[in-house]
Amino acid sequence: MDASASTRQRRRKKNKGGRPSDFKAEFCQQVYKLCLLKCTDEECADFFKIHVATLNRWKQSHPKFCESMRAGRTKADSEVSARLVERAMGYSHPDTHIAQYKARIIQTPIIKYYPPDTAAASLWLRNRQPDKWRDKPEVSVHVENSITVDTNRPVEQWGKAELRAELARRNALPKIPVLKGKQT
Repeated sequence: MDASASTRQRRRKKNKGGRPSDFKAEFCQQVYKLCLLKCTDEECADFFKIHVATLNRWKQSHPKFCESMRAGRTKADSEVSARLVERAMGYSHPDTHIAQYKARIIQTPIIKYYPPDTAAASLWLRNRQPDKWRDKPEVSVHVENSITVDTNRPVEQWGKAELRAELARRNALPKIPVLKGKQT
């Protein structure tokens, strides 16, 4: 190996090429606050005026940056989860009622009560116990010849035996008379 080749190799090891990163240590605190505000990766990249791929490289090459993102999102998720539980179970809090009577302002301390919200409770249960509370329960049909039909799969994916079993089940259902003429 000649002297010029070894010099080039030393330069390559010293200088990896490309421009230096725009990353700064204070970005860790900023990304933490952004994640507390529930910002997505795209929104964080827009804030730093970089591409999402660059943000992903920063997450890989700067562990404190990645940990700051994770910590901010975890804290925000836990706060939302706590509020959802309060909403699902009902809650109360102190408040002040302000009124005006004969040109005087009257402040009265009160306790505001919010009843349980069924939509919040349903969301909580569907996510915490999906097997018991899912929107579309798993339905199986058992026919005498012990063929099970999974009704969650599209009909196009059923086999011949499953189609026969479903047809037998439908034929076994009671017939509902159809009324003809004017319906009121």
